[in-house]
Amino acid sequence: MNASIPILSVVIGAVVLLFGRKLFWLCVAAIGFAAGVTLAAMLARADPRDALLSRDGAGLLQLPRGARLGTSSLRRRAFLARLRPDVVLAELRGNVPTRIARLNQGDYDAIILASAGLERLGLKSDITEYLKPQDFPPAVSQGVIGIAVAQLNLHGKARGVADDHSMLG
Repeated sequence: MNASIPILSVVIGAVVLLFGRKLFWLCVAAIGFAAGVTLAAMLARADPRDALLSRDGAGLLQLPRGARLGTSSLRRRAFLARLRPDVVLAELRGNVPTRIARLNQGDYDAIILASAGLERLGLKSDITEYLKPQDFPPAVSQGVIGIAVAQLNLHGKARGVADDHSMLG
């Protein structure tokens, strides 16, 4: 990031959306924020589970051998390889509506997405099955929205929307 960073940004899971800027993937724990930016607040964590969406309504264990299953997550691929080594894992890119459209067009038999994002976008009815956390442990920040701010006395204002149970300090 450069010195012209906007004053407010939103951390969604492992994603930072900079208003009026580009979309940046960010693993907060690994690389932290740019100088002068701090995590000011975190909202209550939404459902962190992964969700399966299938074209024909089949659950993960009911998908036929050789089914084409879309995901962009290495974490999900690892769990799928253990649980369903008989399915074909296919790369899945694009925003959520694009991913769902590709499922409906027949590019995939099923896809896996974060349930929190689907619910926040009003797409809960598209979920075929919530995947068990015992089989698909969620990513550390999945379901979390945090607010990162430039350190310009905005920290107190952001705390007004924070969920105290989600904050570390």
